[in-house]
Amino acid sequence: MKRRRSSPAASTAGFTISELLVVAIISSIIVSGLMYLVVELLTADQREASRSETQREMQQALDYISAELREATFVYRGRCLGTGIAANPAAVPPEPGCPGLQNALNGVLPANSTPVIGFWKQDPLPNALRERCRTTQVVAGNYPVPCVTGSSYSLIVYALTTSNPGIWRGRARIVRYVLPEFTGSGANWSKTGGYTAPASGAFASWQPATGEALGGNWAVLVDFVDDGQAANALGVPAPNSLCPTGYNISPETAATTYRGGLYACVTNETLTSQFRDVSLFIRGNAFGRPGINSDREFTTTLQTRVLGRAVLERNPSGAGP
Repeated sequence: MKRRRSSPAASTAGFTISELLVVAIISSIIVSGLMYLVVELLTADQREASRSETQREMQQALDYISAELREATFVYRGRCLGTGIAANPAAVPPEPGCPGLQNALNGVLPANSTPVIGFWKQDPLPNALRERCRTTQVVAGNYPVPCVTGSSYSLIVYALTTSNPGIWRGRARIVRYVLPEFTGSGANWSKTGGYTAPASGAFASWQPATGEALGGNWAVLVDFVDDGQAANALGVPAPNSLCPTGYNISPETAATTYRGGLYACVTNETLTSQFRDVSLFIRGNAFGRPGINSDREFTTTLQTRVLGRAVLERNPSGAGP
């Protein structure tokens, strides 16, 4: 029986190790390139989603604050929220003074907070207090309930804070502080600590009750607001350059060092205008969200203008308050 010899072609069929290595290297380069492209596309998509989400939240915060500002009875300008202004009756028209709320607010706002916009608004009495008007007409401490008007004034302050107890991811956030006249629920109501009713509508000169710790409460409105550190390093001009003649920057430090993402232009009390006009600005910073690795990820600065409709401390004649 004859043995069958293998042909030369059969003995040389298939790939050599060198050829397989070359194919593997080329394949890995192609796959790596495709994977890098996919990762970059996903990262870019995540980055844009984070920016869009931040801008959307800034718009919602702007809408919320401006809606509440439209209900304001009186709006403070920056220095009245800060160190205060001495009265100047010799000015034409006379310049009303304000003691400033900085010291009082430092005790109730979180650490590292800058009050930016403050105002008084009228709120209806809670139903429980309305019912009380039929009987005792007072709350704990024998404090009278304003049953005739059926409403009371609340102090509202929006501040920018960089304080972070570990639950926030943004550079800064906006907090809303409210000081109502009454605190409680059910049958247990009392005057809020430090509250005094503005005398005859004199909101600019209002001060907390002597010897009482200021009560009220604050809550975070929105996170991922720009804290101003990167803006200051980049040489961004002070926000007061945005305020036209007759308007005061708020907070007052915005005229020099402040570059935070929340500020406002408030008409001067001596401006010969019938209404208190406020231009509000909010700038977000997406740093801390997925896909964002730089603290210079500012969003577009949003602006709105609110024309107050309050009648208290209004100057219809243009002759000064």
